[in-house]
Amino acid sequence: MLADLLLHVTEACPVNSAMTHSLHFAVNIVLLKIFAALSKYTYKDIYKYFDIWPIEEQISARQCKFNLRYCAPEALYAVQSLN
Repeated sequence: MLADLLLHVTEACPVNSAMTHSLHFAVNIVLLKIFAALSKYTYKDIYKYFDIWPIEEQISARQCKFNLRYCAPEALYAVQSLN
């Protein structure tokens, strides 16, 4: 999926709200093409029934996974204490 490819960039790079909105748009366009979804509520149902995580949660999970894999343990404690 296009959004999955775009989410790879978010693992190591900081993400601002504009990038988050762009990812939302990319996912919604794909869903529009596949399911001919017309309303915001339809998208929410599709996300729910197909177990698609919200973009913010996907980014957070990918960043945590990246940090666990590539960062030193001391750096992880500093990042976790900031959140």
